[in-house]
Amino acid sequence: MTRAEERKVEIQRLFDMAVRGLASQDWQLSTATDKYGREISRYRSENRKCAIGHLISTEVYGPAIENRSVSDFDVRWMISVSTGIATSNVETVMFLEAMQVAHDSCILNVYPDGETREKTQRKASTRLRCNFRAIADKFQLSWPTEVNA
Repeated sequence: MTRAEERKVEIQRLFDMAVRGLASQDWQLSTATDKYGREISRYRSENRKCAIGHLISTEVYGPAIENRSVSDFDVRWMISVSTGIATSNVETVMFLEAMQVAHDSCILNVYPDGETREKTQRKASTRLRCNFRAIADKFQLSWPTEVNA
C-alpha cells in the first residue's frame, strides 16, 4: 500500500469516528455560552463533543485546548496519541480543519423572529449532518453503514 493509500485509510478512520460520535449524540453541537451570552464551539461541553472532540480520548484531553484551532500542534498531538494516526501531513490537517469548520459553522447566535433556541438547534443538527455528507463527497469517503444519513 502506498503512503497516499494509507493516508486515505487513516482519514476514513478519523471520519468514521467523528460521524459515529456525532450520530450517537443525535448530531447535537458541542457549545458553551461565553461571557457575552454568545454560543461558542467547544471540543467538549456538557455530555457532547464536536467532531474533533470525538477523536480525543479522555486520558489526553485537557481544557487548555478549548478555543484553539485543530491546526494547533497540541490539539493534533492529542488526536495522534488518542487514535494512533499521524496528523502532521497537509492532507490530514486540511481534512481535520474541514471537520472543525463543518461543526463550528452551524452555531447561530441570531434567532429569526419567532424562532426558539431549540428550533434553531434542531436546524443546526440537520445542517451539521449535511455538512458531513459534503465532507464525505469532497474527500471521497464512504458513510459509515450503521449511521443513518
